[in-house]
Amino acid sequence: MPEAQILDQDIARKITRRPVTDDDLEFLHRLYESTRWDLDLLPLNDEQKKAFVDQQFNAQHTHYHKFFAGADFDIVLLNDRPVGRIYVWEGKKEVRVVDISMLPEFRGSGIGGTVMQQAIDQAARADKPLRLWVESVNPARQWYEKTGFHVIEDKGINQHMELPAPSNAT
Repeated sequence: MPEAQILDQDIARKITRRPVTDDDLEFLHRLYESTRWDLDLLPLNDEQKKAFVDQQFNAQHTHYHKFFAGADFDIVLLNDRPVGRIYVWEGKKEVRVVDISMLPEFRGSGIGGTVMQQAIDQAARADKPLRLWVESVNPARQWYEKTGFHVIEDKGINQHMELPAPSNAT
């Protein structure tokens, strides 16, 4: 299995994670909104967009906690400053990255690669595949492919990808 490349070792040493708390909801909402590249395509005014994002964030937040109970819902910190999130759930047959996202100014910095390597290591220790869903237009998809993930289900705009367990890697 190829190792994930970390772009800057100095950044990697400054990255930590901590569990999400209720005090993080405002940050998580802002982070979620920053991932919605499609908002400008919607025929909505600013007030309607805000209501839409509020509804979608709340639905996603509720869904993740209901269907991935027991997951590690973590805030990613750089020098103790929140810069992203990673949610990782370990089931009987897989480890799943439920969600990973960074604030726009930190995308492409190597922070995501660093926390993904932690998920890769967790799956390897458990000898389970690491799975995730990614939008086909997401630039991170190329990183996943370079790291050894492959598509196991194509839903058009979304793709289900897997990094095989070490015992099943070819």
